[in-house]
Amino acid sequence: MIPSKAEVKAYYDEQSLRKIKDYVVGNARADAATAALMRWMPAEPARVFEVGCGVGYTSFHIASIFDNCQVTGFDISEKSIEIAQKLFVHPHTEYIQADQLRDINLLGAKPAFDMIFLIDVLEHIPLNERTGLYNFIKENLSPNGRVFLACPTPAFLAWLKVHDPANIQPVDEDITPAVLQLMAEETKTSLVYYEEKNIWRRGDYFHAVLSRGSFTGVPIHKILPNRKSGIIHRIKKKISAGPHSFLQQRKKKEKQEERRLLVKNNLGVSI
Repeated sequence: MIPSKAEVKAYYDEQSLRKIKDYVVGNARADAATAALMRWMPAEPARVFEVGCGVGYTSFHIASIFDNCQVTGFDISEKSIEIAQKLFVHPHTEYIQADQLRDINLLGAKPAFDMIFLIDVLEHIPLNERTGLYNFIKENLSPNGRVFLACPTPAFLAWLKVHDPANIQPVDEDITPAVLQLMAEETKTSLVYYEEKNIWRRGDYFHAVLSRGSFTGVPIHKILPNRKSGIIHRIKKKISAGPHSFLQQRKKKEKQEERRLLVKNNLGVSI
């Protein structure tokens, strides 16, 4: 049974505190997706749109890096947008709450975005609402714009349903390359990149890019290489870090403390 819009909104309102904690202590999945997104960003983006911005950190991060880039974050969760507007304030960010993309009002007669991105979002959009998303992208992506996506693979969703069902969300659809190809056709873009990643398990997430117009500097298709599992890979990487690992851990803890202080000062919440 498809959950109601009210049930979905209530779920993500409840998840807002967890998203703040992920910001403070870090989340390997989100960190990997953000790093990949930055590699695909145009050199000088003018406008960027995030679908499913949550509490707003990634939108804020982009606005902080690219001068004069206007970033708009959209989410259906009222609580998440309320947090974003308090925690991640920047002169070039705006956060919008609405039940659907078609309900929002954008600045300008014909806004064009150089990048539209969805991190762990597409799989949570019901099939009957995808047309609205596709139309939004088709109408608002610039002539040379890109769409970046990060999603769990169908194999990982199947694993979660058996081994960790508590982490299955109200809507969790399989996103396959065929789904992405259909999305490209509906949005007048081309699927130019698809790669499975090792975050917690081998091949548990993928990154993909749809593009309109020309681009350079990134391989067209890069499928999952034959590597060890994500956990083994991280253990080997940590061992090989040697004496530098202590400095890295200290910097990580310092960053976490800075973020805890920001959350405490702006929201009055202790993490």
